[in-house]
Amino acid sequence: MSLKKKHLVIIGSGFAGFWSAMSAIRQSRYLGKEDQLRITVINKESYLTIRPRLYESDLSNTRYSLRYYYEPAGIHFIQGEVRYVNPDKNELEVVTGEEKQWLQYDYLVLSTGSKVRSTSLQGKAHLFNVDSYNEANRLHLHINKLAGQSFSSPGSGTFVIIGGGFTGLEVATALQDMLRLELNIPKHQYQIVIADRNKAIGTQYGTEGQAYILQVLEDANICVKTDATLQQVDNDSITFTNGDVIRTQTCIWTAGFQPNSLAGLLQVSQNSAGQFRVDSFLKVKNYNNIIAAGDVAIAKADEEHEALMSCQFALYQGRWAGHNAVNDLFNEPLLRYAHENYVTCLDLGSQAALFTVGWSRQVVYKGMDAKKVKLRINEGICPLPTLEENVEASYPQAPSFNNTFLVRC
Repeated sequence: MSLKKKHLVIIGSGFAGFWSAMSAIRQSRYLGKEDQLRITVINKESYLTIRPRLYESDLSNTRYSLRYYYEPAGIHFIQGEVRYVNPDKNELEVVTGEEKQWLQYDYLVLSTGSKVRSTSLQGKAHLFNVDSYNEANRLHLHINKLAGQSFSSPGSGTFVIIGGGFTGLEVATALQDMLRLELNIPKHQYQIVIADRNKAIGTQYGTEGQAYILQVLEDANICVKTDATLQQVDNDSITFTNGDVIRTQTCIWTAGFQPNSLAGLLQVSQNSAGQFRVDSFLKVKNYNNIIAAGDVAIAKADEEHEALMSCQFALYQGRWAGHNAVNDLFNEPLLRYAHENYVTCLDLGSQAALFTVGWSRQVVYKGMDAKKVKLRINEGICPLPTLEENVEASYPQAPSFNNTFLVRC
């Protein structure tokens, strides 16, 4: 008589969810339990979207079919949304279109990722963002339409990015290249503005990094407006709380992220941002069969620091999540999560970037040297071509700053 298979359900299939699935396959094979494990992945769309690259002008390599990887592995994929989780009964409700279904699970991985921070601004429907493939594509179509009209209408040649953080800086400099290099728009026909409510841009970096960012923006003729809090958005203008008005038809919202948690649907310990608190094995506190990974988890990266909401941490937490979920299901020891080597690589256009190491963000490379690193990282965060290559690459091992890291994140 065959044994009933244990059911691992993964909610969300961004970086953390995808790598949870790959790691679960690998570890179940290693334990010789592949025939005793059933894996189901639930995701709103059938693609893994490379969200950190949606600022780029070419979106053709930013989506990967999940079914392409999951079907050969025998993973059951459901394109839908989880509306309710009952951890006391180990069950959840999934909505697919107009249909609802209930699933029983033995183990649950929460990896629903994050989204651009919501806003209650008047006129928010006029805002653009690069938070999803569809939104990034909508922005591209809009820009191409304005360019096709030679920016003839009022405000059509002015582009305002709200938020001068990582995403805002990458969007602004990529937009500059898109207008100048790809659409061949003369500089006098457009203006790019970064507006931030803080008193300065790039303060997350030290003196050297901040000075370099400001120099790149100045050389690119990108205007910086600080102490600027957005109050209202209209079709052809935006208004700040100090009364300043900018005529623009393109206002791009990049003001931070918030987790796509199951807050209100799953009553577990969360921080003020709505991230699930996890232990050193990524297990959600007070639950023996739930792991959280990626942007929805608040995990200790090392003794002093918590992992940030970024793909760098989600990529590796997913590897731990799948591994530990399988080991827990089959009574094997778990691995403690660790991510001590933190790096950043800020893209600043076709000829510039900034690469730093450590939590103090010590500058290692600038300019084209850093740009080469960024190109390797952007390639490295994408899935490998085949299922088996991804399965092999899914072992939970913290990255280190070396040539291997730069080639494959």
